[in-house]
Amino acid sequence: MRELTVDEVKARELAIMCKVREFCEERGLTYYLAYGTLIGAVRHGGFIPWDDDVDLIMFREDYDILMREFNIGRSDALRAKCPENDRDYCHNMGKIVDESTVLIENNRLRDRLGLYIDIFAFDYLPEDDAERAKILRRQQFLRDQYRRTNEDPSEQKNPVKRLALRANKLALRMLPGNLLARKMNDVAFGATGGRRTAICGEMTSYMCREGSIFRTEWFDETFALPFEGELFTAPKNYDVILRQTYGDYMTLPPEDKRHLEHGFTVYQKD
Repeated sequence: MRELTVDEVKARELAIMCKVREFCEERGLTYYLAYGTLIGAVRHGGFIPWDDDVDLIMFREDYDILMREFNIGRSDALRAKCPENDRDYCHNMGKIVDESTVLIENNRLRDRLGLYIDIFAFDYLPEDDAERAKILRRQQFLRDQYRRTNEDPSEQKNPVKRLALRANKLALRMLPGNLLARKMNDVAFGATGGRRTAICGEMTSYMCREGSIFRTEWFDETFALPFEGELFTAPKNYDVILRQTYGDYMTLPPEDKRHLEHGFTVYQKD
């Protein structure tokens, strides 16, 4: 296998983005540039120079169509993966994966995945503060359990916590591998049953917190934003969204923080 350079990785990710854009445009689905990818588009016209991943978001109704139909009739190596369409897939967000590649993250094979881009589902949330807080607490509990399944007990210095973590992982191993991820998605969708409300957010990953909960109307208007020479959909209210999430996102971080953080290596299969 041949290791791909950072530039080759970004080019492959851009190609995946274009395929997702094509699929969505053909079916009238809406996606949005999100998180660091949106910052990169606004601030750099493409990838943040020291970033090498891609994040898109879609509201649940469109996300489900993408995950359910993207793989139908495909002749290329791209596959949509999520807890609902792959029993062995244990992540709590969807991904579009290039199966002609192998990805190794933090010196371990990453769940038989190749190079991917993340697709996060947005769900509608209760407008009542107390009701919404209850949902978020439930998700926090599930996320804590999810994190424990991915922790390495040997890295825990406290012997009591190390033993507890091993026991917890053993118990969780008796359950279906993607049970927690599917449960998190069920809770997220069940917050309103898909009924549109004034508030929305991404409730199944580590971004789920009050600072990452938005006004639904902020996503009603979109426009085309340049990204690496291509045009992709972004929310017209991107500034208020990014400022709520990151603060002053236009100021560059200190130079010692400008480095790749994901720690993965990608290989092209023979």
